[in-house]
Amino acid sequence: MRTPEFLKLWSVGYRNLFYFLAAIFAISLVGVVVCYFIYPWPVFTWQQLQELQVQDLPLYAFERGGLEFTLFGENYLLFERWLGNVICPNLLALDLYFIFFALGFATLLAVLSTIPRFWFYVGAMLTAFILAVFRWNLLQLAGNDSSIPGLIILAIFLGALCYFQFFATSASLRRRLFAFVVLCLTVAVVVYLTASAPMPLRLLAINTLPAAIVLFIVFLIVISHQVMASFVSLAMASSKTHSLGQYLIISTIYLLNLWLAYWNRIGWMDWDYTIPPMLLFIVSAVLTVWTIRQRMALYESILKSEVLLIYFMLGFGTLALSTAAFFLSSANDIVLLSFNDLILYAHIGYGMMFLVYIASNFLGMFEKNLSVAKVLYKPTFMPYFSYRFAGLIFTLAFVFYNNWTTHLNHFSSGYYTALGDLYFAENSIHSLTYFKRAHVYSPYNQHAATALAALERAGDNYQKEKRYSLDANQFQATEFTILNTDNIYVVSGDAYQDIQILRKGK
Repeated sequence: MRTPEFLKLWSVGYRNLFYFLAAIFAISLVGVVVCYFIYPWPVFTWQQLQELQVQDLPLYAFERGGLEFTLFGENYLLFERWLGNVICPNLLALDLYFIFFALGFATLLAVLSTIPRFWFYVGAMLTAFILAVFRWNLLQLAGNDSSIPGLIILAIFLGALCYFQFFATSASLRRRLFAFVVLCLTVAVVVYLTASAPMPLRLLAINTLPAAIVLFIVFLIVISHQVMASFVSLAMASSKTHSLGQYLIISTIYLLNLWLAYWNRIGWMDWDYTIPPMLLFIVSAVLTVWTIRQRMALYESILKSEVLLIYFMLGFGTLALSTAAFFLSSANDIVLLSFNDLILYAHIGYGMMFLVYIASNFLGMFEKNLSVAKVLYKPTFMPYFSYRFAGLIFTLAFVFYNNWTTHLNHFSSGYYTALGDLYFAENSIHSLTYFKRAHVYSPYNQHAATALAALERAGDNYQKEKRYSLDANQFQATEFTILNTDNIYVVSGDAYQDIQILRKGK
C-alpha cells in the first residue's frame, strides 16, 4: 500500500504512532459496522419449538348399498413455533468497549497536555468532570465507599497532565500517550485488586457510559456537516463547468431525504426509504478522519501541528465509535433510539446552515469553477464559528421541540439497563432492581421490559410478566417482542388477545 505524501514528512516515531491509532480507529469502525448489521444478536436470539402430533385424517370415502364408508389413515404433523430465548447479556462487548474507551481517552489526554495554557485549563476542567462522574465510591476501593479514592485518582490524572504541560514540555507525544495508557492500566489493576464491589472493572466500565454518551454527542456535533462538505469535492470532480448546479442538486436531494426521515420519525408521513441515522454517523466519522487535515486552518491557534489534530480526531473517533458499538452489541434499544434522533437532528441542523455558509463565502468561487474544497475552512465573509453556532441553535431547536427530557430519560434508562445486564449475567437479585429503574425512566425500553418479563416468568408472576411484555410492544414493536407476548397468550389460553397481538405483528 502506498504511503500518503504527508506521512513521508513525519518522523518514523510519529508515523508508527499514526499507524497504531489508525489501527484502533479502524477496528472500532469495523466493530460498529458489524454490530449494526447483526443487531440485536447476540442478546436476543430465537428458539424453535417442534411438536409432533398424530392425527387420523380421511383418506378415501365411498358409498356402497346406500351406506357411506370413510377410510382413515394416520398422519404425522410437525408443528413449529418460534419463541425468543431469555436475553443473553453481551459482557464481552462491555470488556472490549472499556479497552477502546481507555485507549481513546488516553489519546485525548496526551494531545490535551500539548495545547496552550488557556485551552489546557479548559480541557483539564473537562477531564476532572469526566473522571468525577465515574462514581468511584460504588467500587468501594480498599473497602472505602467515600469519595476520597476517586479524588485521589482524579488528582493523579490532573497531576500527569500538569507534569507534561509545565515540566516535561519537550516530551514526545508517543511518550505522553504511553504514560497515560500505563496510568489507565495501573488504575485498572488497583481497582481489580482492591475493590470490594463484585465485578469491579465491569462496573467501572458501565460507570463510564454517561461520560461516553456526552463525548459521543460532542463528536456527533463536530462531524455532522461532513457529508455536505464532501459534496463540494464531489461536485467539483463531476463537473468542471457546472459545479454549483451539481452541488445544489446533490445537497437538495440529501437534505430532502433527511427531512423526510424526520417527518416519518415524528409521524407526519409514512416514508420507508429513509437514510439509517447510525450508518450516516459512521460515514460522517470516516469522512471526517479522511479529510481532517483540511481543518487545520481552524485550529492553528490551539494545536501546534496537523499531527496533533490527526491524532486527536483518531482518538476521539475511536472513543465515539466504540460507544456506539457497545450499545449496538448489547441491544440497548432505548439509547440507540435517542442516538438516531440526535444524529438526524444534527445532520439536518448543520446541513441547512452549511448551505448558508457555502453561499456566504464561496458562491463566487463556485461560479468561476475554482477549487472550493482547498479553502473550505478559510471563510471570507461568514466566520466558521458563526456557522457552527447557528447550526447548534438549529439542532437544539429540534431537541427542545421534541421534548429534550425524553432523551435524558432514555440515557438514564439505558445506563440502568446496562447495570441490569451485568447483574443478570451473574444471576444476581440486583438485576431486577436495575431493570425496574430502567423501566421507570422509559416504560417502552424493550430490553428492560423483556428482561423483567423473563424474571417474572421465573417467579410464576403471570400478570406482571404479561404487563412487562406488553410494555415492550408499546413503541416500535419487533418480531421478537410480539412473538414473546403471543406465547404468553397461547400458554394462558387467551385466544382473543392472541389473535389481536398476531394481527398487530402482521
